[in-house]
Amino acid sequence: VVPPRHAQCKQARARQANNEHTAMAGSSTQSADVALKVKLRAEEGDAVVRRFSLQGQPTFEELQRVLGEVFHLPRPHLYRVTYVDEEGDVITMSSTPELHEAIALLKGDRSGLLRLELSPPTGEEAARLATPAAAPPGGVGGEAVQGAESDGKWRQMGAQSVPRGGPQKRGCRWGPERGGHSKWHSKEEKAQAKAQAKAAEREEREQRKLREKAAQRQLKEEEKEHWRLMRDGARACEGDASNRLHARFVRFPPGQGERVALEPFEPFAFEWVLRNEGKRAWPRGTALVLCKGSDGMGVPAGYQRLLTEQELAPPEQEVTLPVHLVAPPRPGHYAAHFRLAAPSGRKFGQRISALAAVRDPPPASQY
Repeated sequence: VVPPRHAQCKQARARQANNEHTAMAGSSTQSADVALKVKLRAEEGDAVVRRFSLQGQPTFEELQRVLGEVFHLPRPHLYRVTYVDEEGDVITMSSTPELHEAIALLKGDRSGLLRLELSPPTGEEAARLATPAAAPPGGVGGEAVQGAESDGKWRQMGAQSVPRGGPQKRGCRWGPERGGHSKWHSKEEKAQAKAQAKAAEREEREQRKLREKAAQRQLKEEEKEHWRLMRDGARACEGDASNRLHARFVRFPPGQGERVALEPFEPFAFEWVLRNEGKRAWPRGTALVLCKGSDGMGVPAGYQRLLTEQELAPPEQEVTLPVHLVAPPRPGHYAAHFRLAAPSGRKFGQRISALAAVRDPPPASQY
């Protein structure tokens, strides 16, 4: 049997050995390299994959700097860095703690690789990437952009390759002799282009106003011409005061009074006898139009009925003009007023009225 004092010493030595082993494992983990496999996706669907290692526990800024060096990116901080966690979710990282958390997940990965994906910026960030800028941090340039394959791929993505010999003046693009674009944009050229765009917009606005004024002027001229033709047609149709159109109410036809008694929804025909007291016959196109009223008597607003050949009364002759109506649904007294109208639309003659009295419906049978 081991004495208690010896047992305690043995346990203390075991704890000390365990702590030393844990410290050594932690130091080896902190000093171990982190293997990364990064895929950069272009807008056209192409992708470039690079594999490299980082020492110790790198920061997110160091990762961005290395990505800019490896992929020749002028502004790597505008690109989005993502990875897929153990649950299959796409995680976006933007800080050092998030990077350390992604590195800690490597313990469950057999390959020991941290797989990252770079996505090009969109929207305003893409516009910022397209603007010229100085070389990225870390002095990327010189021999870092060798290789026609990488230059061709990233030029299609819109990335600006840095010329050999370091960056030029800010505010311009790299010339064709340095492997960049052939178009140069200085501050003066940008200001001139902006002024030209404003002048073109102002000229277009003035032209649009002139077109609108011309259209309004033409519309007014057409309206004046229309009313002039209507006035001339009315004068030609009516003639002078001694030759104007006339119509006078004479009487109701036999069997019809001034007012008719009806049941609700009962259709009926109301008639008048009119006399042409003018010196010429009513012309073709004369119509019987609604002037006022109707009150649900089956005559819509704006109602007009052209007279037939038999209803066009010659001078000093009488004709019977009917109109077909429907009794309103509610009991009461109703009226609809009509007049004759010439082809020009000018009304003539006396106003004639159709009066109707709707009775209460009979009570329903109790049997």
